[in-house]
Amino acid sequence: MSIDSIPHTDPSTANEVTGMWILTQALKRVGIDTMYGLVGIPVTEFAYIAQGEGIKFVGFRHEQQAGMAAATHGFLTKTPGVLLTVSSLGFLNGLTATANATVNCYPMIQISGSSEREPIDLMQGTYEGLDQLNIAKPLVKAAYRINRPEDIMTGVVRAYRAAVSGRPAVSISMSLPRVLAR
Repeated sequence: MSIDSIPHTDPSTANEVTGMWILTQALKRVGIDTMYGLVGIPVTEFAYIAQGEGIKFVGFRHEQQAGMAAATHGFLTKTPGVLLTVSSLGFLNGLTATANATVNCYPMIQISGSSEREPIDLMQGTYEGLDQLNIAKPLVKAAYRINRPEDIMTGVVRAYRAAVSGRPAVSISMSLPRVLAR
């Protein structure tokens, strides 16, 4: 699919509003115009929607390289660079760059897909059931897990504020369990 064939994604009814569309609108409202990453389930459709709404997506072959590009974006523009990854291994691959951005005070936001919280907390051995929130906490200024679509806007605003306040720049990791499709 080429960028020219991506349709404009404004939902025509309330039933068509998804977490992916809400996340796109939240990023646009805080001024994000570019994302870096490596897409896969569950974030591929989100990347298409974001592109359809005017957010540039720069794809890479490895999450760490995409993360370094997002960190560099943050360093050069003094606004958060955004890294988009899939859950589990994609999250971990990107987290290296996110932790590097934290140490170097570059504003950056890592957004990753995630498994649902309950099976992770109950240690049920879910597919890609990595506890991303607790892994990210010691490596970044703030980490959030967003479990409901209605919390996406608040999570993005908090992540943005944390990334640009306090120390000259810091990093955030936001895990999005499968709320995007709801």
